[in-house]
Amino acid sequence: MTKSFKKTFFTLVSFSIVFEIILSCGVNGPDKNQSFLILENCTIIPMYQDTLLYKKNLVIQGKKIIAIDDNLSSEYIDQNTRKINCTGKFIIPGLFDSHFHYGRNEQLYKAIDSLLITYGVTNVFNMHGSSELADHINNEVESLIRPDIISTGRIQNNPYLVENTADSIIGVHKINDQEFIKIYTNLSIEGFQTYNDKAPAEGLRIVGHIPRKMGFYKILKSNLELICHAEEILYNEPFNYLMSSDKMVEPNYDLIDTVAVSMKMNQKWLSPTLISFHSILTQSKSDSLKFEGSELENRIGAYWNWFPPNNKIPSKFNSPEKRFRLEKAFLFQKLLVKSLNDQKVNMLAGTDAPAYWNLVPGKSLHKELQLLRSCGVSEYEVLKMATLNAARFLGVENDFGTIEVSKTANLIILNENPLVEIKNTLSIEKVIVNGKLLQ
Repeated sequence: MTKSFKKTFFTLVSFSIVFEIILSCGVNGPDKNQSFLILENCTIIPMYQDTLLYKKNLVIQGKKIIAIDDNLSSEYIDQNTRKINCTGKFIIPGLFDSHFHYGRNEQLYKAIDSLLITYGVTNVFNMHGSSELADHINNEVESLIRPDIISTGRIQNNPYLVENTADSIIGVHKINDQEFIKIYTNLSIEGFQTYNDKAPAEGLRIVGHIPRKMGFYKILKSNLELICHAEEILYNEPFNYLMSSDKMVEPNYDLIDTVAVSMKMNQKWLSPTLISFHSILTQSKSDSLKFEGSELENRIGAYWNWFPPNNKIPSKFNSPEKRFRLEKAFLFQKLLVKSLNDQKVNMLAGTDAPAYWNLVPGKSLHKELQLLRSCGVSEYEVLKMATLNAARFLGVENDFGTIEVSKTANLIILNENPLVEIKNTLSIEKVIVNGKLLQ
């Protein structure tokens, strides 16, 4: 971690968040009533293809990127212009965490926001909505200093859900402008079929777990677009490899490629969230896990039951048989990610943070990227899962996901090239959010 990044982190987590407010106009040419922020002589990783753009000058006005040029035009220079010398620096788009949980404790929202932004996470797909989070999202003042948040509605996990009630829930999603319905493990067949048949006609999209009463093959033919967690595939046919068993046998790895081909043919997306399963695996190996984080991180962890006696995971998986199955399940997920990538199945980078021990908002996404790279996926493809892929899936690629003129200026200035080593996404020098430079 660089000295400047440490300083930024300290500033954020102490809630002394200071931004350089840099204008607010469109991209139809420069507005001389507004000043400019210029990143000079930078190397841009645009993410619309696997390439680098060398010695570029990137000009920001308001929230938008208005120019990317080899030579800096005099029209962008005035007494208020702010220049940053980015020689030797690498510019990437702000990152998406496509499986996140804000929870319902609104007293922690600003802490979560600050951690996410510190680590360059400028966009979040929240996977369990609430009225508290809706208020946070709709707060126009707070929106200036937090990630852009898209949220599902409340998790749908009622094993007795009937059609009439499911119809009402679809209506609630529409009233609340929640585009995504998140389904869960125990959802009834009638409830799932109601959502599957009626939600798309109402402009709603279905994401989530694989309901056990449906199974993997029926889900393949459904309107569910995104499967959350690679482990969900393991728990269903054709594998049926459950963590509740004590049998020291391995899953059938030979079927992985067949499953990957099926997902490609049926155009399913996956958010693997390897880091959350890795957290469980790590906890199973120790009864005395330590967490040395900031005060804010400890507050978040306490709310999410990271610590004993509220954390039941270490005791739940403390037998050799349980640890064996966790280890084989984690290997399965890594092999699945590699096979899916080989088949060009679309994947998103998500963390499930901060639901499990040590899943620090923001920081855990960088760990997820490293785990995805360890599956044999290239640095570019891994970074794409956290940028362009996410923007495309969420329908916001006109504003986010790549570095191009007219897009929102959510940017990370790095000291090292992440296309050489993915861990370099942590070499953060500065973060720009909605055109505002984080000081």
